Amino acid sequence: MPKVSIILPSIGQPPFINAAINSVINQTFTDWELVVIIDEPFSINLEKNLFTLTEKDRRINIIKNNEKKGFRKSLNRGLSVAKGEYIARIDDDDIWLPEKLEKQLNFLETNSDYVLVGCATIVVDEKEKEIYRFQLPIEDKDIRAIILSRNPFVHSAVMFKRKTALEIGGYNDQLEENEDFDLWLRLGTKGKMHNLSEHLVKYRDPFLKPIINKIQRNRTKLFISIIKKYQHDYPGYYKALFKSYLRFFYTYFPKPKRLEKFLYQKRQQAQW
Repeated sequence: MPKVSIILPSIGQPPFINAAINSVINQTFTDWELVVIIDEPFSINLEKNLFTLTEKDRRINIIKNNEKKGFRKSLNRGLSVAKGEYIARIDDDDIWLPEKLEKQLNFLETNSDYVLVGCATIVVDEKEKEIYRFQLPIEDKDIRAIILSRNPFVHSAVMFKRKTALEIGGYNDQLEENEDFDLWLRLGTKGKMHNLSEHLVKYRDPFLKPIINKIQRNRTKLFISIIKKYQHDYPGYYKALFKSYLRFFYTYFPKPKRLEKFLYQKRQQAQW
């Protein structure tokens, strides 16, 4: 049985998936399996590419959905077939630095009361050129202090205990967004959380994907509905609610893309 199972859902023809998979293969920690879930509609080129990789590395397991299940149900399918004691997540456009798994595993193995660990993040462009870096809260008490206000973990940067995640029902696949945030909130009721201070993940600039105010608006509405469910489990609920409504109304104001990118970067770096 592998110690760590890595879940990577994908669809279509992702341009950066080889870089993502190679960053897994190049990890200093080697006792892992990579579970790639291909959702409909998948391209023949993607399928051929992935099965070529499995011939080179038997730790890579390709699973094809026989019908369109969507991102969140694909995550849960990966969680259900995973064999590892720990789960790590990577998106098909992100990249891990070589010591990412090793350092997170060492932390969880030596701190048994922790269920979830992330790390600091480097934001890169389509050519993998660094744009900026940011560090989310490190200690459990600091994470809990802000978790209702913002997501304190990058999805591609986490490792968590598989058994605990299954006990709380895995990802909520009924959500249209924020499924990771919802999972962190539930994991946090079962144990402590932590972010390593090292920058171990390269996160592809979200502005490479279309960011539309309507999508952001719906995402914020869902965020508000989630934090209402956990208002008694974490501090600062009313402050978080106020900030969330500010973000919601902010989406109604048209902004040049350059300004939007600048403000997004400042919010990330300031942990707002």
